[in-house]
Amino acid sequence: KPTTATSYYVGATVATPVTGLRVGASLDYLDLHQVNNDTYSFAGYVSYQATEKLSFHARGEYFKDKADDNLGAASTGVLFGVHKAEVMAVTATAQYDLWKNVISRLELRWDHSLTGDNLFGGQIGAPANARNAWLLAANVIYKF
Repeated sequence: KPTTATSYYVGATVATPVTGLRVGASLDYLDLHQVNNDTYSFAGYVSYQATEKLSFHARGEYFKDKADDNLGAASTGVLFGVHKAEVMAVTATAQYDLWKNVISRLELRWDHSLTGDNLFGGQIGAPANARNAWLLAANVIYKF
């Protein structure tokens, strides 16, 4: 019998008394009806508009899969061969508006497995550095 699911999301961003500073938070919850589980993620973020064209952003995220069988391939039922994944991520972004509808971004992201499992490459039981993933990205984006 196929699994049916319901996703719930709530999020908000608010201005602060500090000019140009905004903070926000979100919660994402997945309910797989035929499986007894709790899978959720939450995030907190802050943005600061330093000048008309330059802004800085930071985001922290947490993901928890408390079930043994809800996010992996249908045949294995586990996420990357790992039961009950738990991940934290931190992202820092500098954004500069080059001209109308064109922005540039420099972004650094760190993902970390909190369970000690190797989620980011290699085999289960690989050296501890496989518990971490780093991304440095430079983008030029045209907004339609």
